[in-house]
Amino acid sequence: MGNKINVVVYGTLKKGFALHGNMKAIGAKFLKEAKLNGFKMYDYSGWFPAVVKSDSEEDFVNVEVYETNDEGLKRLDSVEGYPSLYQRTKTEEGWMYTMDPDKVKGKNLIETGNWK
Repeated sequence: MGNKINVVVYGTLKKGFALHGNMKAIGAKFLKEAKLNGFKMYDYSGWFPAVVKSDSEEDFVNVEVYETNDEGLKRLDSVEGYPSLYQRTKTEEGWMYTMDPDKVKGKNLIETGNWK
């Protein structure tokens, strides 16, 4: 199975959203819901969000944490457009796909930290 890797998701890969089937396809195991401080969420395109690092620990996003392996992470890289659209950021909960702050300029901030 390879190394166990935690992946943090906050948008369309979460339960009940359009791309969650990818989590099932890679055999990802749901671990928990969490709140990550120090990040901001933006509505990137109308159908998916983007998260960027914030200078304030008061900013946060609500996420789901899953366990996968090297192969699962590679498949998610493809789904998430890594490294051209998103980059991977190591958080206390695991790897999370984040975006360059310049790419969210002019986008709407989602203050609740929850994608739709």
